[in-house]
Amino acid sequence: MASVQDTAQNFGLGGGGYADDLDAMLCSFGAIGLVVNEINRDMGLLDLTPELITPAIQGKLAYIHALAWGR
Repeated sequence: MASVQDTAQNFGLGGGGYADDLDAMLCSFGAIGLVVNEINRDMGLLDLTPELITPAIQGKLAYIHALAWGR
């Protein structure tokens, strides 16, 4: 997710700078995901990112985030 956000930021699409705040990272990633999914749909392609990150997945991401950031 961090890499996607950094790339989006480098292309002026927002994102990036949220590595220490998981909630902000998830929010930003969701917004970027909506944009890339809509572009893919316009071209007749499948979605690239999930529409919704479920609570179970959020919990797993929070666990990994805590390990990476020591929280």
